[in-house]
Amino acid sequence: MTDATKFLFDLLEVGSDDCNSDSSDVQGGRYSRWSDPRYIASRHKVALMQEANKLNLKTFSDVSLKPINWIINEWIPRGEVTAQVGLPGDGKSTWACAIAACVSRGEALLHPSIEPNKRGHVLIVSNEDGIDTLTARLIAAGADMTRVHFLSTKEGENGESPFAFSNARDLNRLEGFNLLNEDNIGLIIIDPIYLVVDGDCSNNSKARKAYENLTKLAKQLDCGILGIAHTVKNPSGRDPLARIAGASALREVPRGIILSTIIKNGPTQNGGTHVLVHAKNSLGKTDGGFQYCLQAIDLPNPNGDQNAVIRTVKIAITGELFGSAEDILNEADRRKPVETVNKTQLAEEFLLTTLKDGPKLLIDIQELVDTANFSMATVKIAYNNLHITSNKRIGDGRYEWSLPDYPVDKPVPDE
Repeated sequence: MTDATKFLFDLLEVGSDDCNSDSSDVQGGRYSRWSDPRYIASRHKVALMQEANKLNLKTFSDVSLKPINWIINEWIPRGEVTAQVGLPGDGKSTWACAIAACVSRGEALLHPSIEPNKRGHVLIVSNEDGIDTLTARLIAAGADMTRVHFLSTKEGENGESPFAFSNARDLNRLEGFNLLNEDNIGLIIIDPIYLVVDGDCSNNSKARKAYENLTKLAKQLDCGILGIAHTVKNPSGRDPLARIAGASALREVPRGIILSTIIKNGPTQNGGTHVLVHAKNSLGKTDGGFQYCLQAIDLPNPNGDQNAVIRTVKIAITGELFGSAEDILNEADRRKPVETVNKTQLAEEFLLTTLKDGPKLLIDIQELVDTANFSMATVKIAYNNLHITSNKRIGDGRYEWSLPDYPVDKPVPDE
C-alpha cells in the first residue's frame, strides 16, 4: 500500500493499524476487503471526491449578471480604482475638479457624454495643490461646494498624526464620514495616488498591496476612486500603457486608466491644446476621447475689490475624438499646426467628394483612405466635423457612410 493511499484512508478516518491488518487473521471480518485491489481503488476515488468538495468552485450557471455601475458613464466605475495619468501641465488636477463638480451636482457639466449616474459627495485627498487653489478651480467648474470636501494629509491642529490610507483608524473614520453623509460618497480623488503606498511607491509589491487595498476600500464605501499619477518624462511615441511612470502595479490593478498628453505644436484649428483618452478600460469602451484646453478664468473677489480678481483655470472641451487611444496619442505626438489644418481640410474634401453621389461602404472608404495616405484618426475628425452618418445596411449588415440629410457649411469641391 502506497503512502498516498494510506493518507487518503486517514482522511476517511480509517486507522493505519486497520489498513495493515492481515486479512487472513480476520476471516470474514471488516478488513478482509483490503486485500481486494478493486475495493482499494474505489476507496481511493471516494477520498479524492471528498477532497474535491474543498475546492472553492462556483458554477457559471449560478452566476447572476449585473450591469456595470458607473460614477461617470464609461469613464469611472463605482467600486473600483481609476488612474488619471499625464505630464505636469496637462491639467490633471483641473480635470479632477471638473469631474468632482459633475458628481457633486449630478449633471454633465463638461460634455453630454461625461455624465454622472448619481449625485454624490466628493472627497479630495491632496498634497499637490492647496485648498485655496482647489476651491477656485471647483468654483470655476460649477461644483456644489457643499458636497465637495478636502481631507488634509498634514498633521492636525491638535497634533494628531496625518491621515494615512495604511492606518486602520483613518479608514474607520472614512467609513464614519460616509455614514454621516447617508452612504453617499460618490467619488474619492487622491492626488497623487502614490499617497496610499506605505513606503517606496516604486516597489512593485508594496504598490500592488496598496492599490489592491484601495480597491477594497472603493467596494466597502461603494464609491469610485480617482487617483492622479504621472507619465514618464518623454512619453511621445510609446504604447499608451508604457507611458505610465512608476511600478507596474499602477498599470495592472486599476480597472481604468485615463491618459492625457499635450498636442505637439498646438493648438489645433479647434483651439485644443491637449487630448484625453482611455489608455485602459476593463469595464467599458476603450476608443474615443476629447480634445481640450485649459481656459483661464477670473473669479470675482469675495471682498468686492474689482481690481483684485482671482485668476484660475478650468477645462474647456473643444472637440470629441474618435479612434483608438494609440492612434489619437500618436496623432497628437506628431501634429504640427499648419499640417494638421491642411490634413483635416484635405480629409474633409476627400469625404465630400467620395460621398457626394450617395452612400459608400465603410470598407471601400478605408481602402481609399489608405490610397490617399490619410490616417483613419484624421478621417474620423473630418467625419465628425462634417456630421457624416454611419448606418448598417439592410441585408448584409455592413456599415456605410453618407452625407447628412441637412446641408453642411462646406461646398462639395468640383472634380
